[in-house]
Amino acid sequence: MAPELFEKAVSQYAEMGGRAVNLTPIVGEPLLDPHLMERIRAAKSYKLSVSLITNGLLLNRLDLERLVTEGLDSIAISCAPFEEEAHRRIYRTDQYHCLLEGIKRLLSIRNSTNSDTRICFLVRSDVPKAIAEQFHDWISIRSDLRKHEKNAMYQIAAFDSW
Repeated sequence: MAPELFEKAVSQYAEMGGRAVNLTPIVGEPLLDPHLMERIRAAKSYKLSVSLITNGLLLNRLDLERLVTEGLDSIAISCAPFEEEAHRRIYRTDQYHCLLEGIKRLLSIRNSTNSDTRICFLVRSDVPKAIAEQFHDWISIRSDLRKHEKNAMYQIAAFDSW
């Protein structure tokens, strides 16, 4: 969608009493949008809450400081349990370390800038949550979450695997 059309839609939505915008497309990855920061700024100019859901694989390609300091209210990362083999089994890719590095970088930047951006994880898991919560990488990530985010792992029991 052209930025001008997005701005018009957001303006009309806000005039109608809208309060929140989720920038996640029906199919696709919001971090691929070359106009993502413009869209966030446009929505924030109307005092709207802005969120998105991502698979997190592109976090390392973004200016995360801009993302968390210029208005993104919340980001949900859809992923496998925090274990390399689980990621490979569910997503059939070897990009786990890229995802993990991006998440750690996001948490570090969010925390160092004292941004209010909330972070949660939508975990597509084929193991019980109690087991997934014991994975070493989750324990490491959890240590960088804020107190109110400590239970930020939400398990998606039924999921597709395109």
